[in-house]
Amino acid sequence: MIAPAPVAADRADVVYIRGLRVDTVIGVYPWERTVRQVLEFDIEMASDTAAAARSDAIADARLPRRGRACPRAGRGQFLSAG
Repeated sequence: MIAPAPVAADRADVVYIRGLRVDTVIGVYPWERTVRQVLEFDIEMASDTAAAARSDAIADARLPRRGRACPRAGRGQFLSAG
């Protein structure tokens, strides 16, 4: 879990993404690497969007640095605990 970046409560806008489904290959065992699985995510991102609202420029609407991390195409390994 990534800790949320601090955002002042009076300046925070929240983007909600619910039910994002990703069809992927996960696992470390050979049999797991042959089965596609669906992962489902619910995401909340708080961000200060005042600059984007003022300028209406897409460059000002970028996600905070922590929000830019995303899975890349490939076949990484994932080990579940539980």
